Amino acid sequence: MVRVAGLKGQVRAGITIKSPDGLSPSEQLTRIGEEVSILASDQQARWRMLRKELEAQNIVLVEGDSLRSPTAAGSRTTSCGTFSRCSRARDRPAIRSPSSPISAFRSPCT
Repeated sequence: MVRVAGLKGQVRAGITIKSPDGLSPSEQLTRIGEEVSILASDQQARWRMLRKELEAQNIVLVEGDSLRSPTAAGSRTTSCGTFSRCSRARDRPAIRSPSSPISAFRSPCT
């Protein structure tokens, strides 16, 4: 990020001196943008695969907005979010994370 900020500053200042690799600051920024785009696309593809694998194990991730307002009948809101009152939820293993403010939660019933 520091390198990109420096390159952006050089472009704003009108510096066109080429680096040892033969690229001007604007050409370097173009290449960086292309690589970042490839990395972001790869990250999203891997995230979609991971979510499918998690769902196959009955682990469902929910978006933050859905935790603020219960939409399904039988849901309740707690200070940590919205949880379903499904009787089968107690039969599922709790997922615990030492870094989470929620000591344990269960994957929702499907």
